[in-house]
Amino acid sequence: MMNTYVRRLLLAAACALLVSAITAHSASAAILFSYDSTTGQLPTDQGWQAYEIDLDGPLTAANIAGTTAANANAAMESLVGGSALHLRDTLTDAAFDLPNYYYAWTPAQQQALVANGLKFTMVWQGLATTGSGKGNVRFGFNGTEFETQAANIGADQAIEVLGFSSTLAPIDGAFHTLVVTGQMNAGNFELSYKVDGGASVPLSIIANPSPAQIEGSLYFGAQSSANRGTDLYVRSVVVETLNVPEPTAASLLAVGLLAFAWKRKQG
Repeated sequence: MMNTYVRRLLLAAACALLVSAITAHSASAAILFSYDSTTGQLPTDQGWQAYEIDLDGPLTAANIAGTTAANANAAMESLVGGSALHLRDTLTDAAFDLPNYYYAWTPAQQQALVANGLKFTMVWQGLATTGSGKGNVRFGFNGTEFETQAANIGADQAIEVLGFSSTLAPIDGAFHTLVVTGQMNAGNFELSYKVDGGASVPLSIIANPSPAQIEGSLYFGAQSSANRGTDLYVRSVVVETLNVPEPTAASLLAVGLLAFAWKRKQG
């Protein structure tokens, strides 16, 4: 039987492991926030917020006509493989004509991404439209930890990926995958993207043209109030840390205690 001393060591190690697990999870969980349209829910049902989204009425028949008072610019649709969010950039009753969904990431989430790297994955399908066929994912860095800690990200700046209904992938009736990654390198937070596992494309830091309400958030949807025409299905969006967090002091202590206790037991 184990003596009292070994039992105490094992108990201390178990407690340290528990503290380590809780600390690691709260500091930087693998997935920080996400959206899954296959549930049949809108992003607003899963923690996202709507900007100039209107759900009243049918989707506008023509992308260059209609207002949100009479026509929707977002809807859930049933497809093979599950539901998808259908977004359309059309005229709105507001000033910017920017229907999109945005996530107001918290300072803690931003810090987790700065420290452990950022991975953004979006599964989408572009649709043939009568308009310009644009679309946008934008990370607004205003007032965020990225702006504070990265030398290459100044005030009022952002990154964006464009062309979801025309440029990034063919309109072929299939879903495609965009992956944006970023991590600190010599004091700069460097970002790039890939589509369907293709070549990596560096992303430039740009002046942030977003309205004040969404300039410090991550969003997807329309690109420009002056150019309407985005039509796309969104299947899912996932934002997670790129790397596994470094082991905490508690976890290192736990490993040491377990090893020592095991050695005492065997001896």
